[in-house]
Amino acid sequence: MRASFIDVGGITTRYLHAGEDHGQALLLIHGGGVAADTWLCNIEPLGQEFAVYAPDNIGHGFTDAIELGSDLPQPHTTRHLVDFLDTLGIDRFSVAGSSYGALIAGLIYFEVPERVEKLILVGSSSVFDCDEKYGMALQGAYDNAAKTMGIPDLADCRRRMTTPRRCPRGFCSCSSPSTHGPTGRRSTSRPTATGSRPRARSAIASTAGWKRSPCRRWSSRASRTSAPIGATPRSRPGALPTRAA
Repeated sequence: MRASFIDVGGITTRYLHAGEDHGQALLLIHGGGVAADTWLCNIEPLGQEFAVYAPDNIGHGFTDAIELGSDLPQPHTTRHLVDFLDTLGIDRFSVAGSSYGALIAGLIYFEVPERVEKLILVGSSSVFDCDEKYGMALQGAYDNAAKTMGIPDLADCRRRMTTPRRCPRGFCSCSSPSTHGPTGRRSTSRPTATGSRPRARSAIASTAGWKRSPCRRWSSRASRTSAPIGATPRSRPGALPTRAA
């Protein structure tokens, strides 16, 4: 396995790769707030049968961030990864995505279906669910957020953090170096002040990467399905960015 950098339409992009001697290309897309390092345990085994490419998404890891303005990041990430494959001279490929990466994998399929041989989605409910199920998920998230904001005092915050979820050491060691750096490593190992064990690791740093690539707007589908609960989008995203001539 090797790490390389490539210029993709002016965006310096880091990617991990292995198995280039094999003909069938496999694109691995990581989730939000982490980096391609999350595939470290998978790249070399998969590289025994596939030409594996695992890039850092825009604004994650060592790949440049871009100014989104009022745009959603998903269309730009989708276009960037398609351009990444074009830059490498890859026509047909399989794609596997995890979490947010699974959403991007689905969008890549919708963008260039004739080029995708296999589509593997891991832990995503954002692409193919019916509007009714999607609306139920939004309602649950809305209710949970409203409940939390309804009692914004320190006592309630401490109550909810009495037993924080522990962040596995493997996650900290593989994602922090390229995504969060020393600051992230310190925050994941900082003792909590809620009576939990001194070395408890709170899984809070995994969201830090979103500060570089925030999801600032609702999608048109979210707007439609969330209308019954009163959520109002600030703008509607446009089509995927067009490729430069």
